[in-house]
Order: sequence, then C-alpha cells, then structure tokens
Amino acid sequence: MGDTSPFDAERSRLLGFLVICLGLALVQGSFGLCTQDDAFISFRYAQNLVEGHGLVYNVGERVEGYTNFLWTLLFAPFIGMGFDPAPISTLLGMALSLGLLALTFEMGGRKLLAPLLVATFTGLSLEAVQGLETVFYAVLVTLALRGGRGWALFAALSALTRPEGVAVFGLLWLFRRRWQDVAVFAGVVGPHIAFRWFYYGDTVPNTFHAKVGGLAIGRGLAYVGGVATDALPFSLGLVGALVLWGVRERRPGQPGPLVLNAAALVLFMTAYVVAVGGDFKGTARFLIPIVPAAALLVQSIGGWRLHGVIGVAAVVFSVPGFLEMKHFADRFAAELVVRRDIGVFLDETLQPDDVLAVHAAGVLPYYARRHTIDMWGLTDAHIARAPIDTMGEGTAGHERHDYPYVLSRQPDYILPERDLFTPAPVTLPNPPEFPPAFAELYAPVSAPLGEGYVNLWRLRPTASPAP
Repeated sequence: MGDTSPFDAERSRLLGFLVICLGLALVQGSFGLCTQDDAFISFRYAQNLVEGHGLVYNVGERVEGYTNFLWTLLFAPFIGMGFDPAPISTLLGMALSLGLLALTFEMGGRKLLAPLLVATFTGLSLEAVQGLETVFYAVLVTLALRGGRGWALFAALSALTRPEGVAVFGLLWLFRRRWQDVAVFAGVVGPHIAFRWFYYGDTVPNTFHAKVGGLAIGRGLAYVGGVATDALPFSLGLVGALVLWGVRERRPGQPGPLVLNAAALVLFMTAYVVAVGGDFKGTARFLIPIVPAAALLVQSIGGWRLHGVIGVAAVVFSVPGFLEMKHFADRFAAELVVRRDIGVFLDETLQPDDVLAVHAAGVLPYYARRHTIDMWGLTDAHIARAPIDTMGEGTAGHERHDYPYVLSRQPDYILPERDLFTPAPVTLPNPPEFPPAFAELYAPVSAPLGEGYVNLWRLRPTASPAP
C-alpha cells in the first residue's frame, strides 16, 4: 500500500468541502421563507425608488432609515420586474453563504477546518436567509481581508453596505499602507457620503441615532459571552490561536500577514460589538462578518489531529444551535404570514391618505403601502433623536420612543405589538406608555380577517386636528 497521492488528498478535501456546503444548504432549506421584519424596511425604500418617489420610506420624507445602502439598491431591479423580494433575498442569502464557505476554503489553503467552523456557526445559517445584508457584508469584509490589488475596492463596497466598513478599511490599511488604496476607497465612499449629506442632511444613517446612545458594555459583554458559549469549541480554539500567536510574536514561526490582519480584525470588531451593546437577535449577526477571519485563525494552529478534534466538537455543539435556529425560523415564518396578510388587508380597506403608527416597521407597512410612523424611530428623524435616560439598558435597537410626539401626529390607526391578531376579537386597553389624552383620541376596534381578528386603535371621528 503506497501513500495517498496529492491528487487523492486534494480530491478528498474537495469532497469534504462539498459535503459541508450540502449540509449548510439542507439546513437553510429546512427553514423555509422566514424573512425578518427589518428586511422589509430596505425593500420599502427600494420599492419607493422604483416607483419614482426617491430613496425614502415615506413619500416626501427624506430619512435614511436603512443601514445597508448597497443591499437596498440591489433589490430595486427585482422589485421593478415585479418579483417578491422576500424569496429573492432567501435564495441570494443561501448563495452568498456558500460563497463565503468557498472563500474561506481557498484562503485557508483548501483545508476543511475553517469552512467547517463557518458552516457550524449556527447563527449564520438562519441570518443568511432572513433578507438582511449580514452575509453579503461578511463576503465583502472577507474579500478585503484576503488582500491583493483589489482589496480597497471590496472594503469600499463593504462601507456602502454597512457603515462599519469604514473602520474595516482603516484597520486593514494600517497594515498595508498604500496611498493608492486610500484613493480607491475615497473615490467610492466619498460620493456616497456626499449623497447622504445633500439628500438626507446627515453624515450617518438615521438608524445610528436610533440605536446608539453611549456605551452599553454590560449588554455587549453578555451578548459576546452568549455567542462564545454557544460555539464553545470555536471560541476556545480562537482564544488558543490568539494566545499562541501573541507568544510567538517576534520569534521563529511568527504569524504571516493574513493571520495578523485576521487577529486585528477579530479583536477590533469584537470590542466594537461589546461597546455598542450587541444586538437583539439570537443569530449573532454583528459577529458573523468576522467569523471567517476567526475560523482562519483557529485553523492556523495545530495539525490535522487537533483540527479533527475541534471540527468534531464544533459539529456536536452545533446541533442544539441549529435546533434553536429552526425554532426561530418557524416563529419568523409565522409572523411573516400574519403581518403580510394584515398589510394586504389594510391596503385593500383603508383610505389612500390614512396614516399608520407601528413599532415593527417592516412587513406590515410594506404591504399596507401607507404613510407610516415608526414608533421605534428607525425611519423617523425625531424619534431617533429622542432622549432616553435608560438608553443601553433595554432591548438593542428598540429603545427610542416619543409617544407624546406620536400622539401629536394623530395617525389614523395605531397598531399594537401584542394582540394584533387574535382568534377572537379583543378590546385593546389604552396603552400605558401614551399620555392620558390617548383615550379621548382613539378607540379600540377589531376587524375579521381569515380565521381571526385584527385589533388596533382608530382615531375617533370627533378628534380635533393636531396642532
């Protein structure tokens, strides 16, 4: 019996990689259509752009209520051709996640541990198919990390996808220091910043004001700690890699440029996520863009035996996580159906100039096609800047509010988060977060829809006009 030939070894690795890809695709396919509510905010911007109203959430209001400029623009052609953006985003997300595995596989010398760690990072499996820009952004960040002549362009595209891409470019440039790259980055990102200023009147998205309000380190540490616990073999391997390369610095066997860049990116972005307080979702979406870099770090230590131990442990630990993601997917899928049906119902029954007020400003307003006040402020410039004494202590991204302001706008309908759709009609109580004048202005109503009832508050006909 002779040794395995290089050709056979390469074929085995390629087969193993295809098995990893197939496993991830099967998991994602099992989730079904489970697009997250926030994705429909971007879809609504793209829809208004296609219809000639501009890149706006509400016609006539220039507020940058999305954080993913390039991703939002990507859906305009599909919507213009009459496609439903939700399934398109699912298919695109699956393709991008497989592309991310392929990129990690190639960057890691066609070894299997790095793509396996990425594929078993369970939050990625769900996040990729929920309509958000996370995996698209992760691909661009990883392409920038890879280096080469075009890295600055990929970093620039990442900055057009999420604002953090600016920091990614700055960090990587400290290692590469080519002024030509600054020119490329500025040539792409500069015009977008100018557009943002002249079109929206600000240098950062409105979502920045809505979500960020000082440090939220305690919440951020809990967020990162929870992710590390859920992916324990991965996180232990990462800590070991960082410690090992730190000890080897300036000694024989010191890390190469890719490892140094990856380590800096992982440490910097983790610190950033801790500082801003993490995210409300259970998919670890703020950390997904650095998962390939972290996986490459883990793969850079040890030999095939250690890689095998870490890989097997990662697969075993991923099983509960994938089951949890399936539970999340089922919940999102059910909410999508209900909110879509309510949105279509409101579109068919309300007057064209009726105004809605909602908390979840995605699915329902997209299908209702009515002027909408976003009571969490992602798409409302006033609420996004409302002072909140406890900012950083509540649910990330859902803390801004100004209910007296909403009441002063006197929307025609205010929709609750709880008991919006019930099997039997429900008489909604007056919401305690609103001022006492709410009871004089609004009355609870219920309307039949399918096998249940839509419950909301309607502006009383006798209500005096808002000042």
